Amino acid sequence: MSNLIHDIKHYQPVAAFDAAAASYDDTFSFSQTGMLQRKRVHYFLQKHIAALGGKNILELNCGTGEDAIWMAEHGCTVTAADLSANMIAVLEKKSAQQPPLSIKALQCGFDEVAEKLAGNRYDFVLSNFGGLNCISGEALKTLSTQLHGITNAGATIALVIMPKKCWWEKFYFMLKGSKKTGRRRRQVSPLDVNVNGNSQLVWYYNPVEIEKAFSAAFTKLYTRPVGLFLPPSYMEGYFSRKKGMLKILYGLEKLFGGFSFLSAYADHFLIVLKRKE
Repeated sequence: MSNLIHDIKHYQPVAAFDAAAASYDDTFSFSQTGMLQRKRVHYFLQKHIAALGGKNILELNCGTGEDAIWMAEHGCTVTAADLSANMIAVLEKKSAQQPPLSIKALQCGFDEVAEKLAGNRYDFVLSNFGGLNCISGEALKTLSTQLHGITNAGATIALVIMPKKCWWEKFYFMLKGSKKTGRRRRQVSPLDVNVNGNSQLVWYYNPVEIEKAFSAAFTKLYTRPVGLFLPPSYMEGYFSRKKGMLKILYGLEKLFGGFSFLSAYADHFLIVLKRKE
């Protein structure tokens, strides 16, 4: 276990996310593509959040807190955890500017869940927009066990993951004349990604792999594509000037977004799982 924890820390160099914190909202949260993809996630999650009736939620890799604030505005008590102190600082600044919300910000990496959250019990856990792509399959299995230990009976977890077969990525890089880059998500070994000048290892997972990694402690309820027709954020420069086209793509996203079998081909997919007793 100690070796695995060391590996998880290696996968998550905090400098990468600290460096990204200042620009994250501009480049993703408040971008046209980012806001529309988050809107889709919230659409799928709303029924779960409404059913909680103010219960406890844990958000992992909370980033700058857009989801934590949204869930707290719906009456939930949210523990918002992130590895990056700079991300947490942005969240705390945002929440201070809101009407009083029940949000507890906590600096906590995936390897620290069992230690820092021991004794707590949650009814819902969220990890949005590829945070879990920063750890290996074995680390995902360990996290599954840890989440089982801090959730209540009947709890659900919602994970938004980047899959291997994103058609947008293949199409985009084919147009740029780089077919090899368009297939980068499919490689077996982790991809070394540059995040604000820092190296970050990234794994890509298809829905069946996530279901299997969490199968000892959780049962899959459903999956949904997120970003099937909505483009990835690195295409924001083009689509920010094409709002009419984005509106059409969002309509297609809503039309086809209920088909689970399309999850593996989107920019992200949502998988919702229920705690085993």
